[in-house]
Amino acid sequence: MSFFIPARQLTPGCTFELDSETRYEHAIGGSHNIAGADCPNCRLPLILHCTLDVDDPLLNIPNRKTKLIPLLYCMRCPLAWFEFSYRVTNSSSIRICEAFTENRFLKSRESSHITWPAAIAKVRKEWESYVGVSSWPRRSLGFRPYSERLQQLFDKAMSAGLKKEEKDECQLLLNGYSRQIPIVPQPINQMGGIPYCPQGVPTGCCLTCLQKKDRARPMRIVMSLTNEPLLNLKVSVPSVQILFLICLKCYTVTAINRLS
Repeated sequence: MSFFIPARQLTPGCTFELDSETRYEHAIGGSHNIAGADCPNCRLPLILHCTLDVDDPLLNIPNRKTKLIPLLYCMRCPLAWFEFSYRVTNSSSIRICEAFTENRFLKSRESSHITWPAAIAKVRKEWESYVGVSSWPRRSLGFRPYSERLQQLFDKAMSAGLKKEEKDECQLLLNGYSRQIPIVPQPINQMGGIPYCPQGVPTGCCLTCLQKKDRARPMRIVMSLTNEPLLNLKVSVPSVQILFLICLKCYTVTAINRLS
C-alpha cells in the first residue's frame, strides 16, 4: 500500500459464529487449490485463513466480480515481514501484486545482520514450534453484527475504558452471543468494523488502482484474526494480530500483521 489514507470500515463490526448453519459459503481454515496462490518464498500453498462469500449482503461488497474471496497469507517465512497484496481474479485464482522476497530482502536493512537462508530458517522455526501446520480443518463461519449500543461500548472500552456500570451493561448485552468476547483493550476476532489495533489502524491505498493510474482508493478492513483458545483457534505465532483489507473496486486484498 502507499499514501497515508486511513483504512475504512467495510461493514459494522461482527462477531464470529463458528460451525454455524448458514446458506453462505463463509469458512475458516481448510486447504485449497487456488491458482497463483503459492508463497513465492516457501513454494508452498499460501495459508487459507478464511473464505468469504460476497453473496452475503452483510459484507457490503457491491461490485461482485467473484463469488468467493479467499483471505490468504504466509507467516512461515519473511513474507510476513512486510505487507502482502494479491488481486482476486475469480473464486479459484489470484495474482500476487506485492510480496517480500529475497530480492527485496537484499535491498533492505535486515540483510545487514542476517542472511536470507538464516531469516527463512528463523521464521520457519518459530512457526513450526507454535503452530506447526499449514492448514487446519475447514469450519463453517457465520457473522453476527454487534448491536449499535454494544459497538459503542466496545469502542469506548478500546479507547478510554469502561466504568463499572458500563461493564455490567456490556456483559448483559453479550449474554445473547454464542461466544465470549473480551471487553478489555485487546485484538479480537471479528469481521468488519474498525478493530482494536495496538499499533494503530493501517493506512494506505490500493496499489493495483494506483498502477492503473486510477485515483487513490482507500482500503477497507475486512477482518481481524488472532489466536483464541476458547475457539481452539490458533492462526499465528503468539501475540500477533493479522489484518486483511480489501479494495472494493478491483478486489485487491492486503494482509499485514501487527503485534497484539
